[in-house]
Amino acid sequence: MTGNIHGRLNRSLEGTVKLIKLVFMDFAPAVATGIAAIVMIFMQLPAQVALVIILVIPIGTAIVLRQIATQRGSFQTLGETPGLFQDMLRGVVR
Repeated sequence: MTGNIHGRLNRSLEGTVKLIKLVFMDFAPAVATGIAAIVMIFMQLPAQVALVIILVIPIGTAIVLRQIATQRGSFQTLGETPGLFQDMLRGVVR
């Protein structure tokens, strides 16, 4: 019973450490860079132009989500073919 608890605790701790690493090494720098870019845009450009530039973020996100939604059911399987090769052939097979 002690080994089971120790194993669960160890896996939980490893997962937590990986999550913290992911947040600070990937997510936090991206957020900081985005905030710095937005601040610089508002400092250097007129407010109306800056607001139009800021609209690129939600519009781009909406386009990506729309594209994902439209392609949801269109994938075909090509058997045992590797994934990269499937992606290259996908346009040819249709």
